[in-house]
Amino acid sequence: MSEPHKQKIQYTRAQQVFQDTPDDLKKLIKTVLEEERKVMHKQRRPHIHQNIYDHVKRIIR
Repeated sequence: MSEPHKQKIQYTRAQQVFQDTPDDLKKLIKTVLEEERKVMHKQRRPHIHQNIYDHVKRIIR
């Protein structure tokens, strides 16, 4: 039996930095990006900066 072909994934520089980041920072980045994704069709979200700040503050504690 031959070994299954393993394809090496080529990450961008940003993806590689993200892969090397500790898990708690990955969670923070994903949470912040989720907040940002809620902004669609040029709608204004007056509390987005406060929400992101709160996420960062929660992780830093």
